Amino acid sequence: MGLIKNILIFLLIIANLTFSQIRNTEQKLRIAQNFENLQDWEKAAKIYEELYQTDSLNVVIFEALLRSYDQLKLYNDAIRIINTQIKVRPRDIGLLSQLGKMYARNGNSEKAIDAWEKAVSIDPRNLSVYNIVANSMIESRLIEQAIKIYQKGRVLHGDPTLFAADIGYLHSVMMNFTEA
Repeated sequence: MGLIKNILIFLLIIANLTFSQIRNTEQKLRIAQNFENLQDWEKAAKIYEELYQTDSLNVVIFEALLRSYDQLKLYNDAIRIINTQIKVRPRDIGLLSQLGKMYARNGNSEKAIDAWEKAVSIDPRNLSVYNIVANSMIESRLIEQAIKIYQKGRVLHGDPTLFAADIGYLHSVMMNFTEA
């Protein structure tokens, strides 16, 4: 009877500690989000980094830290955490697209294109892959590359009308009105 009582007390203590840790994480997350809303990216990033060290698999924390690094132009740090996530999810097209975007923003267009091509190669028959990658390229102001990725999708699918509106729009942005 005494052993069962001790086990129950032990379990209650562990549950209480776990609950307080969860509550502490939620409080820190809210504080960081408030700093983010105030556009105090340095303070937000510092808290997100602490949270990321304790829970690197939490997608909300990862995305928030990535946003902070992007705002602070800490592209090497962004690339580092994206690569750690890719080790866990190597076939994640979104992660590879984000990696390409960070490489592009960091001035390494060769590695950016490699990341984007790898993303497309994961599931080339999936039309949404081309949209995801092209949007990442557009965010990186690589309009010509986005057009090429859409054209690659057209060729692979054997449909010359595929992505017509997207390609037309991108040509018009570049003031290639005859191509549009």
